[in-house]
Amino acid sequence: MFSTRWERPEARAIATEFGATHFTWLYPKTRDYLADLKRDGFSVGTTLNANQAVPDAGLGRNLEGEALMAPWMQAWKARWISVSSLPARTALLDAAERHAAWGAESVQFDDAALATASFGWGGDFSDAAVQGFGRSQET
Repeated sequence: MFSTRWERPEARAIATEFGATHFTWLYPKTRDYLADLKRDGFSVGTTLNANQAVPDAGLGRNLEGEALMAPWMQAWKARWISVSSLPARTALLDAAERHAAWGAESVQFDDAALATASFGWGGDFSDAAVQGFGRSQET
């Protein structure tokens, strides 16, 4: 296994030198990159995460209404999505379907604690999360 995380032109040669046969934890941006890896005999597993491009309605929010950012991601302003929102769930599903159409043999999710991770830094108070919480209390 070999992980570049992002598309890097030098990765195929390095992976070959290490004897790797599988790329994993890859955030692909283009179909061509996956096609090149597969053409060279590698199997490919891609990754989805909490930083999908979504409209504002898909973002997690703190109590002040600001977009959530994981503490370790603030330097690069990576905004955290809210899986309570339809736009975020749609973006994740679209990305997974795109990766599969591009030839990924597997898709992993980084990080599985997405829906609860923000509890440690204040919680998600987006409209979708608050509405969902309200509905959960009605039962």
